[in-house]
Amino acid sequence: MIIGLFLIWSIGRAFFKLAKEREKNKWLFAVLGVLSYYVGTVVGAFIIFVVSDLFLSSYYNIESVDENLIGLIAIPFGVLACWGFYRILEKNWKTNDDETYIKDDTILDANL
Repeated sequence: MIIGLFLIWSIGRAFFKLAKEREKNKWLFAVLGVLSYYVGTVVGAFIIFVVSDLFLSSYYNIESVDENLIGLIAIPFGVLACWGFYRILEKNWKTNDDETYIKDDTILDANL
């Protein structure tokens, strides 16, 4: 349980720092980062359940598997979803920062 809380805190902190650097809403993106982790774990658990039910149902009964085990196996899916969301935000915000606009109206095509 402590490891899970540390993981959630680390994810929120990373997204908070990224939003702070890019001058975006810090708390919104910290919460969205944590939510991306939870969405990833739920999707991962669903994929694990469907794959095991379709292909491994003849070997064992899916109801006998411990829920905590499926939750532990789904953690990498959540981390992967969180990392992907972080990279997407980082890339989009970096390209917006790289665009420079000339503020002089006397220059032809100053907005390009």
